[in-house]
Amino acid sequence: MILLAIDTCDSRGSLALLHDDEVTLVCSHDTKEDYSSWLLPAVSEILRESGIRMEQVEVYAVATGPGSFTGIRVGLTTVKAWGEVYGRRNAAVSRLEAIAGQAQVTEGVVAAFTDAQRGQIFGAVYQRNGEKLEVVEEELVIAPGEFVEWVAKRSGEQRVTWISTDPERITGVESWVAREKKGEKVQRVSPILAPMIGRIGFRRAQENRLIHALQLDANYVWSEDLDDDSNERDPFSFHYYDFYNLAKEYSYSDRDEKHKFNLVTHAELPWKVALDVRMQAHSAQPYSANPNVVGAGTGPLCSNTEAGHRVQIGLGPGGTNVDCGRNFLRKDNAYFAFNFGAGRPFHVGERFQVIPKVEVFNLFNNKNNINTISGSGTPLFDFDGFIRQGVGDPREAQLSIRLQF
Repeated sequence: MILLAIDTCDSRGSLALLHDDEVTLVCSHDTKEDYSSWLLPAVSEILRESGIRMEQVEVYAVATGPGSFTGIRVGLTTVKAWGEVYGRRNAAVSRLEAIAGQAQVTEGVVAAFTDAQRGQIFGAVYQRNGEKLEVVEEELVIAPGEFVEWVAKRSGEQRVTWISTDPERITGVESWVAREKKGEKVQRVSPILAPMIGRIGFRRAQENRLIHALQLDANYVWSEDLDDDSNERDPFSFHYYDFYNLAKEYSYSDRDEKHKFNLVTHAELPWKVALDVRMQAHSAQPYSANPNVVGAGTGPLCSNTEAGHRVQIGLGPGGTNVDCGRNFLRKDNAYFAFNFGAGRPFHVGERFQVIPKVEVFNLFNNKNNINTISGSGTPLFDFDGFIRQGVGDPREAQLSIRLQF
């Protein structure tokens, strides 16, 4: 079996060509060139060196994250296209699983992590049973010290095998000292992960766990986007209440969306009906109302029922002002959409197919406000100065007919 493995999740990406689980060629992304222009020429070169044509590749194994949004999309989109053109199935592999799979243990808890930039790491915890890895906790993005504490709580008294492409991200934090006293160390592995991604892909092929291209999508993680002011992202707003006391300024950024969920699936139903489903959701963005207007709410301080102002004038102890902090409320621009399409091919002669398809978008007719203004304080602006507002698309349905030959 010939496999092509791809990792474009961060700047240290790579390609690998495998015969079964034996790696024959590896190509690393050792340039500053974007993946959008690097990937296809690199694949062509690795195939040329091996004397293999793309039609001979039987399985594509691709890293689905976590990592750079743009990088992940380049890899996934490319593999989806190849899967459709050549009729191949794919193995979707987490980079953290590829890291954890290299741990030099046959059982026990494995904590895998890699650098996520901005003082955070991507991490996950696995249970190793021989060759198999089972996820104990879902992947997340988190501060290094918090990850060490998080793993400690979930592993209990068990010894933990730590493994990473970037060990230095946790070995310098205070919470690591206790793990070091237990004799635990961090095993360093190469950031060139395509070979391991390919081996995992081969195992899944043997277990008949490959997926159709249309079932393939990235795995996203829970995250928080924090800053001390969003002026650098939105030059039309100003958040400071007290310029000389910035303690309350470090909070969620204007564009924080803590929870994101994407589901894409494809199913072959009876009577040759093909069903495609896509569900998308993300939580609302934060806001802080006009920080210099006196409020008249009657609910608890700094709550959604207290109406609208970051600073409650004279409502604190002894008539003092109460600073609720920046972005302590949430808009009503949470997003949820459920879309599906169903089609069935009808053969006309030997060469032609007529494929009618019905598609429904936003099945539950959610408002999906783009950026609310009423009751949401300062609106967000695009960088051309226009206000981002309005509602999303309503429920829609369409019928199409495709001729294939």
